[in-house]
Amino acid sequence: MKLIGARGFERTWLIGGGDLAGQLLAADLLDELVLSVAPTLVGRGPALADGEFPLREFELVELERLGSDGVRLRYERKH
Repeated sequence: MKLIGARGFERTWLIGGGDLAGQLLAADLLDELVLSVAPTLVGRGPALADGEFPLREFELVELERLGSDGVRLRYERKH
């Protein structure tokens, strides 16, 4: 994660699971969340964010319908 800032990136898009999200939250590097939700149950499923990190508050700023039964939710970090 140090490489992201060292390379001068102002905006980086990362796709990953709960482990990556947890690391970014713990390092206070997550400013936006984009979640796609489809009504398919996959058993226990993956966690949204793994690990320990302080509470981070996000605000819903966009909701978009995906097909006939899914949605995309975009949240921005509240400061």
